[in-house]
Amino acid sequence: MKTRLISLLLAFSMALTFLPVGAVSAFAAETGDTFNFNGLTYEITSDTTAKVKGPEATTLLTQVTIPEKATNSLNGESYTVTAIADKAFRNTRFNGEITSITLPDSLKEIGDFAFFSCLKLEDINLPDGLTKIGYQAFQNCYSLTEITIPSSVTTMSSHVFNRCIGLKKVTFEKNSQLSALPDATFANCESLESFTLPNGFTSIGKNAFYKCGNLTTLNISDDVTEIKKDAFIDCAKFNTINYDGTKYSWNALLKSGSVDNTVLEKIQADGFTVNYWVQPLVVSGGIFTVDGDPVVGDTAIVPVGATVEITFDQQSFADSGLSFGSWEIDGLSNSEYYKNKESFTFTMPKNRVAVTASTMDIPIIDDSPVDPGISTAVTIIGGALLVGGLHQLGTELWLIHHLPKGTAIPETRIELAEVLWKDAGQPVPAAEAAYTDIDTDDTDAQQAAQWAIENELMTLRSSEHPDKFDPHVPVSTVKAIRAWKKAQQMKPSTK
Repeated sequence: MKTRLISLLLAFSMALTFLPVGAVSAFAAETGDTFNFNGLTYEITSDTTAKVKGPEATTLLTQVTIPEKATNSLNGESYTVTAIADKAFRNTRFNGEITSITLPDSLKEIGDFAFFSCLKLEDINLPDGLTKIGYQAFQNCYSLTEITIPSSVTTMSSHVFNRCIGLKKVTFEKNSQLSALPDATFANCESLESFTLPNGFTSIGKNAFYKCGNLTTLNISDDVTEIKKDAFIDCAKFNTINYDGTKYSWNALLKSGSVDNTVLEKIQADGFTVNYWVQPLVVSGGIFTVDGDPVVGDTAIVPVGATVEITFDQQSFADSGLSFGSWEIDGLSNSEYYKNKESFTFTMPKNRVAVTASTMDIPIIDDSPVDPGISTAVTIIGGALLVGGLHQLGTELWLIHHLPKGTAIPETRIELAEVLWKDAGQPVPAAEAAYTDIDTDDTDAQQAAQWAIENELMTLRSSEHPDKFDPHVPVSTVKAIRAWKKAQQMKPSTK
């Protein structure tokens, strides 16, 4: 019996020596073993997973589709593809011919140099679930024009897209888990014109955009707390940062010491623009300052976070019988607190603010005869608090009472100029009028506009365009009252 058992074992051992190598391996596939599947070579990384090592040596590939499962024909087992190995497609015999690569949803990691110098690669998808992109993974992919980086990526090494000279569009999916743009990530990306860094990124790495010769605009949030050395060196056209934050947080960043001097020199140079949060402020019947600086006019674009002080413009209503009543406020959450204060201060919010003065008391200004209909209207509202439309009604009644009988209330700048000029006797202005936005054949309009400007009854809207009067721009009744009073004061005394 013992002799028979030994003979059987000997026979079995001899049989194994004549089996193909693959048949033996089928019983002993281990981590680190490799196999080929559909033109690609894979390495087993666990009992259930594998990574792509690269194309088979004899396979010419132009369009690569990496499957979610790869089957080892030696043992019949299928493995989930979770990674692209380091240098998988670098310096392979055919990597310069690959034009598109489709990656599986199961992919978690792309190794260092994985697609280095895939010169003709135009299209590749980075799947949701990808967590790591290795060093120089896509460097020298000259034909790649756009890339979307999924929010699942938690690790991205430096130089990932260095020298992707055709790259024009980079998108980070919303809620990205990355917090820093690594060194030289987009260095030498010559076609990149604008770039948006997502919310949550706190750092821009060294040489991040080195020699991006066509980059003009960078969009960043106030989450950024650090910009490293030479981040924008040799970016000749870079001239604009759109900052999603306040003027004050931007200035704090510049003074923090965490912005390298090479960057400060760039963004503080003449011609460079930083746009931060601003909102329009419209004030009617008041004068106002922004951070202590007086504002001319009734409209301003104000930095969010600025200190704004508004005061009732009593001078505009001097001798009119109108006094402060309250404010109509749109855009401030605590408007009730401010509405009855003749002067108040607030911090500019992230929205438009409009403030309109309402007035009290409209007595008859003098003893000159008044049309009975007008007198009745004034009597009805005299002494009452005027709000909203009644404020406009009050100033219109004042003009109707004081303008020459039959004169329409001026609604535009040229109408006001002509009313003032005709009431003064149509004097000839000192200088010849030549406003390019008034018909040259309309000599009355030209002279009226010139005379009103010369006598400082009106002002040009832009000192940079002294040839333009802006004749059709609307004029408020308050400004009309102010100009009319000044014109009357110019007349020789009859006493």
